[in-house]
Amino acid sequence: MIALVSPPDIAVSIRGRARVVKQRMNHDEHFAMLEIDIEEVKNDMTYRVVIDSAITISAKAKYQPWYEATMRELGNTE
Repeated sequence: MIALVSPPDIAVSIRGRARVVKQRMNHDEHFAMLEIDIEEVKNDMTYRVVIDSAITISAKAKYQPWYEATMRELGNTE
């Protein structure tokens, strides 16, 4: 199951079956690539609250080339 949260009003649980597409990515052997067949999406949001913030990430400057290469590899799955 994966949980997604995004301000101001998205909170969902996604359930499904995952399988490994690539055991080790070309660019970084410590990363794998998964594909998920979605079986259910559940709305976990309530109308009584709003989400004020989300978790955001960014690569440190010295790792920016690694991050960009990893994202390119994820986009080239065929």
